[in-house]
Amino acid sequence: MITSIVIANCNTNEQTEESINNQPSIVKNITYEINFPNITFNWDKSTATDGDNIKYLVSITNWTDVGLQNDYVIDVYPKDPTYETTNNSLTIELDDIGALKNSLQKLRIVVFSVEDDFTDYSLLYSESGYFGGDYYLNNYLDFVPLSEDIHNGNLKITDQLHLEWLKDSKIKTLNGDLILNHYCTTESYRPYDINSLKNLKGLKTINGNLIIGLEIGYGNTINKELAEKYNCHRLLNNFSFNNLEGLENLENIKGDLLVAGTYITNLNDFESLVEVKGRIGFYNNLELKNFCDLLDLFKLNNFEIYNNDYNPSLNNFLNDNCSN
Repeated sequence: MITSIVIANCNTNEQTEESINNQPSIVKNITYEINFPNITFNWDKSTATDGDNIKYLVSITNWTDVGLQNDYVIDVYPKDPTYETTNNSLTIELDDIGALKNSLQKLRIVVFSVEDDFTDYSLLYSESGYFGGDYYLNNYLDFVPLSEDIHNGNLKITDQLHLEWLKDSKIKTLNGDLILNHYCTTESYRPYDINSLKNLKGLKTINGNLIIGLEIGYGNTINKELAEKYNCHRLLNNFSFNNLEGLENLENIKGDLLVAGTYITNLNDFESLVEVKGRIGFYNNLELKNFCDLLDLFKLNNFEIYNNDYNPSLNNFLNDNCSN
C-alpha cells in the first residue's frame, strides 16, 4: 500500500512538472534605426525552453502632458499591442506613430515575447505574475524618432523638455521648419521655460523657416502671415534665454527668419549665417539693440523690424548704423 502511494505521488509530480508551461525569455536590448520615412526596431531573440514557437507583440505609446506641475508622463503599461511579428525586428513608417505629424515627441516601444498561440492580451497588464513587475525593466525602450545628419520634417519645440530630448541628436540639415513657441500647439498645458538653445548646436542648414517666437497680435506682414499659418494666437512666449547660443554654426536658412518676444541683446550667435532666402523679421525683443552680425543680409532690404530696443531702417544699415 505504501509502495502504491509513493508511486502515485511520483506520477502526480511527473504530470505536474510536465504540465508547467514556461514562458519565453524576456525581450532585451531594443534598438532603433531611421531610414526616412521608415523606422526599424531590432531586439535580441527570445528563447523558449519548451521548444514552443514564439511571436512578438509590439506596442508604441507616446508621452502625455497631464497638466500638473509641468509634468509629462509616459504610459507604464502599453496599449493593446498594435503589431505582431515572428521576427526579432519590426519596420514601420514614421507616420504610423505620428512622427511626421508631431515631429518632436518622446515615445516608448514595449516588446513582449509570447508563444505563437497566445491570445489573452489582458495578461500583459497584470500587476502580478510573469508579465508584471520586473518584466518592464527589460523589454522597453524610450526614444525620440530623430534621424542623424539629415532630419526630414518640422521640429516644433514647445518647452525645455523638447530641447533636452535633442541633446544627443546630430542633426546638421533640417528639411523642414524649426519652430520655438509654446503657443503654436496645444500639446503642453504648463510648459517649462525655454532657457537655452545649446542643444541645437551642430545645425547648419534649415531648408524651411526658423521661427523663434510668434505672436499673432502684431500686424506686421511676416509675423502675421506665419502666425496665422501655424495658428499661434497668444501674445506671450515662454522664453528666458538672453542669447542664441546653439545657433552659432547655422549657415543657411532657405525660408523666413523670425525672432520675436525674446530677451536677446544682439545677434552675435548668428556669426556663421550667410544666407536667408526668405524674409527677416525681428519684433518685440525689448533688449535687442545690436543687429551688426546680420548687416549684409539687412542691406538686401527684405526685413521688418518693430518694437525692439533699437529699430534701424534700411538707411541705417546702408550707413552701417547697425547698433544703438
